Amino acid sequence: MNASRKLTVIWLVLVCATIAGWALAENHGAGRWTVVCVMLFALFKARLVFLHFMELKVAPLGWRLIFEAWIAACVAMIVAMQWIGRG
Repeated sequence: MNASRKLTVIWLVLVCATIAGWALAENHGAGRWTVVCVMLFALFKARLVFLHFMELKVAPLGWRLIFEAWIAACVAMIVAMQWIGRG
């Protein structure tokens, strides 16, 4: 698969993940597990964008590890705040 076709497929996956996350959030309210699922969609999408469109997958390992830790921490913090706030 050439690079252009690969990026097109990844873009289509991003569109589908966006629609799925939106549909989940709209049709299931803001329950605890809904927020977790939507944030996991966001994590997945952020990784795809950073790794493939911003080419972080070919960056030095240190940069990739910093990104992975940062995005995981952001998602964990949002989920934790949502769970604590509804407690």
